[in-house]
Amino acid sequence: MPKYFEVSGPAFVGLLVRDVKASAEFHEKKLGFRRDPAVFPTSVGFLTYHVLFELIQASPGVDLDSIPRPITTPAVRTMV
Repeated sequence: MPKYFEVSGPAFVGLLVRDVKASAEFHEKKLGFRRDPAVFPTSVGFLTYHVLFELIQASPGVDLDSIPRPITTPAVRTMV
């Protein structure tokens, strides 16, 4: 790995949604996104370039309505 590297923007964008199936259908049929053929257990990925895009199912107990709007801080999700 090089000692110095340049970060020019996000490498991944994920949206936390209530219903992954309905959201994926909207993004495919209304917005024209192409679904990633890989199968993920709690999300749907899309074939986007330069930035990867994914819809992520909100975990049980997460109340999306309680999150203040507009969201002013980014969320960070680690991939294991």
